[in-house]
Amino acid sequence: MSLKMYEKTDCFPVSETAKVVESPNYVGDVESGGHVASPAQARGFARAGVFGTKTMMAIIGAVAVIGVGLGFGLGYGLNGGKEDLVSVWKQPDAPRRALSLESFDDCSDLFSQFGMEQGRLINSQAMKPDFGYWYPTYEDDYCNFCNCSKEVPGWYYAVDDLAVAEATDGGASDTGGAGTQAKSSTEGGVEDYSQTNNQVEEVDEADMVKTDGEYVYVLPRNRHELIIAKAYPFTAVEVISRTNLTKFNMDPREMVIDENTLLIIGSARLKNEDVNLYLSMTSMQIWDISVKTQGGPKMVKTIETEGWYVSARLINSYAYVVIHSYPYFYWGFRSNDKKPGPKASRSLLSSVAVGGGSVMHRSAPLFRELTPQKDANTEPVQPIVGCNQITYVSGLDRFNGYVTVMSIGTGASNRGSHKYKVHAGSGYEVYASDQHIYIAATNWNYFGADQGSTDLPDEAAGIWTGVVQFELKEEGELEYKRVFTVPGSIINQFAMDEHDGMFRIASTWGQMWASPPTSVSAVTIYDATTGEKQGEVKGMAPGERIYSCRFMGKKAHIVTFRQVDPLFVLDLSNPQDPKIDGELKIPGFSEYLHPVDEAGQYLIGLGRDADEDGNVKGVKLSLFDVSDPKQPQEQSTQIIGDRGSYTEASYEHKAFLYHRESGILAFPVEERLLTEQQKATNARWATGHLNFVGTIIYDVNTNSNSGFTERGRISHVDPSWYEANTASKEEHNWWRSPPYTRRIYRQTYMKSNAAGGNQEVLFTFSDRQVQVHDLSNMGLLKAQNLTLPQCYDL
Repeated sequence: MSLKMYEKTDCFPVSETAKVVESPNYVGDVESGGHVASPAQARGFARAGVFGTKTMMAIIGAVAVIGVGLGFGLGYGLNGGKEDLVSVWKQPDAPRRALSLESFDDCSDLFSQFGMEQGRLINSQAMKPDFGYWYPTYEDDYCNFCNCSKEVPGWYYAVDDLAVAEATDGGASDTGGAGTQAKSSTEGGVEDYSQTNNQVEEVDEADMVKTDGEYVYVLPRNRHELIIAKAYPFTAVEVISRTNLTKFNMDPREMVIDENTLLIIGSARLKNEDVNLYLSMTSMQIWDISVKTQGGPKMVKTIETEGWYVSARLINSYAYVVIHSYPYFYWGFRSNDKKPGPKASRSLLSSVAVGGGSVMHRSAPLFRELTPQKDANTEPVQPIVGCNQITYVSGLDRFNGYVTVMSIGTGASNRGSHKYKVHAGSGYEVYASDQHIYIAATNWNYFGADQGSTDLPDEAAGIWTGVVQFELKEEGELEYKRVFTVPGSIINQFAMDEHDGMFRIASTWGQMWASPPTSVSAVTIYDATTGEKQGEVKGMAPGERIYSCRFMGKKAHIVTFRQVDPLFVLDLSNPQDPKIDGELKIPGFSEYLHPVDEAGQYLIGLGRDADEDGNVKGVKLSLFDVSDPKQPQEQSTQIIGDRGSYTEASYEHKAFLYHRESGILAFPVEERLLTEQQKATNARWATGHLNFVGTIIYDVNTNSNSGFTERGRISHVDPSWYEANTASKEEHNWWRSPPYTRRIYRQTYMKSNAAGGNQEVLFTFSDRQVQVHDLSNMGLLKAQNLTLPQCYDL
């Protein structure tokens, strides 16, 4: 089979004589419904890159062959226009070009290297907030609060005058214990509580739920609200304030808290009414929460930066926010006719010209700063930096996006101050230590040789992950240091780590499902200060790929999978000579690894069970004894449900709660069970009926062979829902699911020091409720509604 590789002008033919249209009346392609194409759409995903580009065929091949949803860009080059190429898996030992940091000379240099046409202008005064947030109405949930005698609305719209529902007690379901009502003293307070499950201690990650032990702060996924609730006494948990966040059109995502400063990060959309142009912005709102009761939280300012939010960290009273953006491309036309001309007359442009007002060149991510007194309809946007302040890595092909890293002050003395760096490229995985931020993305260009030839072109062929390192300086300053490159792709942020001045990264490359498979994995170590490569462990798990990683001090734990689950224990104490200490092969695989004890002798694995042929079954919980690294053991396992069961915590580590001092483990689960008939027929792809949706709580005991003891289960779903929707377990009701608003997505542990004795409780959060359970008997202490649906009189 041969694949024709197109030059960039072949993909989207451009007329040699196409002229710049200064005031087009038409923007968008009729065939796409007038949609203004991003560069990924306009170029058919032909180019993407942390620092460079890749061909569209490389993306398609990577997705089809690898089967990994990590089509991230660190493009290292095109194929030079060669035809009749086939994919040849020959991973070079090093990139074929020297890489060095540069800055663009000016905007002409930037436009040239991006492959854009200069001269496109945008009206900076015409950008206005635009709402585009609709939320589904779940009938089962809606009818618990609203009159359902008439039609139930399918969707509701977020508007700034939406009535804020008053706090009410909720009708909760308790499926976890004996149902006794525990008691809590009003004396004393909270002496211990869990926080966000952060990858690195002292580096706080943004999340939807936060607590300081006295209050809990919640951003419901179905409302534009900040909810603050009093956490103690446990039997009297109550919402004390609800703050509408729709000013400046922000859809909240996550937050960080630094004493009395709360930074909410979300998305916003701006519209240029002159040309029907939309901009996707990351919105960062800074709030003063020194007064937490109703009307108390006060907005300090809002910062809007063009692009999509990736991740954020709070380090030493500075929040570091990573944003990825594309310079938008638009179809322009050679005349003012509203109808599109011949395809050959269309020109791929970097922005669009509009008449009147203040205009500027589209050269960098756009930015604006707002205060509550400013009018969002008139406040202009502007490039966040000048062209000559944008960095890139030379030795790579053209770029198609930007990575913006912002530092925002959150302390009493620096609140609202902000600084930023813009780098030409992309980034999708973020790791941070207390000294550096690392931003990674992957190039999938493995089309590297002519058919029947082992020669590679000059471009850096193969699968490569590039990691940009920024040093965190005083007063929130950021300094670009270097780029690390490793062969292959990484699974997530846990594939990266910094320890004792060394940067460690685990990666996989090759074809896992080829015959024979060619995939292989490695751990590579660099000096984080000099950038010099120190050592590597190569050749791990041939024919498999990495599913989870956990670096713990001088050790690394790597789980790979194809049919069985090898757990590798690596000794990284000598960076120049790292080695595999031990290996354990068991069925299934772990998608998330978590240390149990500070010494790192035990490890929890959460993932999937599988049979001897690699067919995935239920959720698997494992306790690994790695005290003897040469002979790791699986001390205990728990299998939850059958095929179709899953847990959000396997891919979202913030949904995983392990409190080391108490030994409490909790995470949300959707449990499905196969019928006896399904088991008897051994239906490979059969999905079980829904049995439970909620949080399962375990005691973890490393001194017991049982390892895990289930303490109880908590669900926010009304028991009547299960009765109505799972009455016939013989039906294949995989599509039946309880209301999304009732799914638990976070848990928090708290311990009080009341006069009558210590009391341990578990807070569970869904979009609709917070529930508090006594962990001594799983009795329900309090169920408090966080939100209510908007009722409509249809």
